[in-house]
Amino acid sequence: MAEQVAGNRDVAVGINDTLVVGGDRRVDVGRNQSSTVQANQAVVVGKDLAVTVGKNVRIRAADSLELVCGGASILMKKDGTIVIKGKDVSIEANGKVNVKASGDVVLKGSKILQN
Repeated sequence: MAEQVAGNRDVAVGINDTLVVGGDRRVDVGRNQSSTVQANQAVVVGKDLAVTVGKNVRIRAADSLELVCGGASILMKKDGTIVIKGKDVSIEANGKVNVKASGDVVLKGSKILQN
């Protein structure tokens, strides 16, 4: 069953709305798309999630943003604190690595190697 609408389409649902699709679902939008959720939103994907953006991605959170994969995580808090955790953490650059702090720079480890 195909539905075609020549002009605008508005749908108002008074309480709940459920859509069940037994196979694939595809949505094509010719211009812009927006979504507003007044409370919480959850997305559950059984396998992989891929997001492709032509230019920039900005994620804004009022209190904190956390990326978690197994035992590794990056946590950013609204006070500016950033916590990176993992079994081994590497920083790699093809150019310079600059570290600038208005306070102390503290390195702790069983051995601190230089060159």
